[in-house]
Amino acid sequence: MKVLIVNLTRMGDILQTTPLIYNYKSRGDIVDYLAVKGFGKVLKSTGLINELFEISVAEEIKALILKDYNRTFFSIKEKIEVLNNQVYDLVINLTHTDESRSITSFIKAKEYRGIVTGVDGGKVIIHPWEIYFYVSNLNRGLNKINLVDIYNRIGNFESTPKRLFYNVDDKDIDSVKSKFKNFYTIQLGASVDNKRWRGENFIETASKIYRKYKLIPAFVGVESERPLLETIISRIDFPYYDLIGKTSIGELAAILKLSKFLLTNDTGTMHIGAAVGVKIICIALATAYSHETSPYSEGNFIIEADIECTPCSSKIVCTNPVCKNYINSDHILGLLPSILEGKEIDISKYDKVKLFKTEFDQYNNLTLKELTNRDENKIYRELFYHIVVNSFGFKNYSSLSVSENKVVEIANLIIKSKVDTIPLKDLKRNMLYLKEKALIGLKLSETMEDLFKKERYDDLVKAAKEIEELDSNIVNFGFSHIKLRIITFMFQIEKENMDSNDTGVIINYTLKIYLLLLKRVSLGLDIIDYCLKQS
Repeated sequence: MKVLIVNLTRMGDILQTTPLIYNYKSRGDIVDYLAVKGFGKVLKSTGLINELFEISVAEEIKALILKDYNRTFFSIKEKIEVLNNQVYDLVINLTHTDESRSITSFIKAKEYRGIVTGVDGGKVIIHPWEIYFYVSNLNRGLNKINLVDIYNRIGNFESTPKRLFYNVDDKDIDSVKSKFKNFYTIQLGASVDNKRWRGENFIETASKIYRKYKLIPAFVGVESERPLLETIISRIDFPYYDLIGKTSIGELAAILKLSKFLLTNDTGTMHIGAAVGVKIICIALATAYSHETSPYSEGNFIIEADIECTPCSSKIVCTNPVCKNYINSDHILGLLPSILEGKEIDISKYDKVKLFKTEFDQYNNLTLKELTNRDENKIYRELFYHIVVNSFGFKNYSSLSVSENKVVEIANLIIKSKVDTIPLKDLKRNMLYLKEKALIGLKLSETMEDLFKKERYDDLVKAAKEIEELDSNIVNFGFSHIKLRIITFMFQIEKENMDSNDTGVIINYTLKIYLLLLKRVSLGLDIIDYCLKQS
């Protein structure tokens, strides 16, 4: 099978797709890749892809600003023509932009997954895990699944190699060994300012590390991040290596591989570090959502502020990033006995923050084990993960039940996570409301099916208006009850995914979506009831 992956994002996101590429290649498939110019080159060392195609988004945006629409159209058209010479069995679009779905829809393929353009020009999301991926971006804080595992499941792979891929050149390793000794790495930068820990905090931390361990920091990053170091350089009272803007990706990978550890914001550098196996301390600020984008390897630490607004919505620019005030140098120093000496962490020192450690669970998903036990959303993440996952394999819509053994298994996992089950009482009440609405939707759908068969079209129009109002009520209920939005938003997207103008097809599809909603809330209620009985 010949596969094209479309991923018009940054380097870190591209690295996170390497296990998906590996899984395809391992079974003998050929994988091509479409990426933004400059970012896709990180794949070249892996030996996993057949051909890399690049698109210069910056040039096309510039052409649009200048209203040079012909130039933009022909630039994209040229890329599409090259891709259409390849004849793909499957195209997967992992980018949630109108530009990406438009490009994907022009590429000829036997099958599509991800976001594409439908028959009416609107957005259609193909594959249950892609729907979940899209919805999770709208419900930050309720998703527990790492992007790598989501990507794998969009590819229909249950197994994972439990690693990212990047092959470090021996010449780069030898070069680093000859130049740098007894060092660790600091990445000062991030894609946006709010995701960057303050420079003075990094310097204070590095000073303490040098005094205690005599380890020398190597500052890395791209040339545009040089001002981040220059503004604090006068405060440095310890030896350091300035490598900002001075390394290729290959050299950076070698530096990270030989580092004692990496101290970083949520960045592409972090994902290269995960790929080469260095232990990582990630400071997750602003929009960085660690459950989704944490380094994909075991034994890394993630620190984030213990405040309700973390993580920020990606659609909001925070003007007062107080999360930066919660994390201090002692929080970082407290992790080094574990990283450098294998000792236990003194959790009592971690007030006002949440501390996580990466590990793989029994389903081979990378998860975050919370060490501070302050994460109020943990119970909801566990519950909705199992509700959603156990409804994905559900293809026979006439059979709605999940076995009692499965319910007990899921409930016990939630109970073992040692979370407060009191919030489940409120959640149960709200899920009962959704169950009631799902039953009404089923009845209306069955009525519409009957009216359509009897050609009673005036009555059918009235019933359709009732369904439309019911749809809105369910979606709006999710807006006012945040903890249910995973379910209500998936319902909304699945309804919007109806890509047909045939009335009979639409009615049948509506019936199936209401059955799926009923399945999800019924499973949730069964799990909640068991948890409450055991608490």
